[in-house]
Amino acid sequence: IFNTCDGRTGTLLQSSDKRFDVDTDGTVTLKRRVNLHEGHKVFSVHAWDSSGKKHMVSVRVERVHHHEDHHMDTVMNISSPQ
Repeated sequence: IFNTCDGRTGTLLQSSDKRFDVDTDGTVTLKRRVNLHEGHKVFSVHAWDSSGKKHMVSVRVERVHHHEDHHMDTVMNISSPQ
């Protein structure tokens, strides 16, 4: 969840990849099917706080294969510049 210093969550959020949508609470969802040809996809999420300051995080969506039960999951790793 993206919060400003005063505790408000009125932050504008936008994905750099139009196939992903970002809800007001920061949840990333798919708009349509995405093929992970290389096993992963990296994109940015941009946030503008109430004072107009822009923040950015990198999101990596990757396919994880579990050999034991042949189950496949998709996971997201998020990192922000320090």
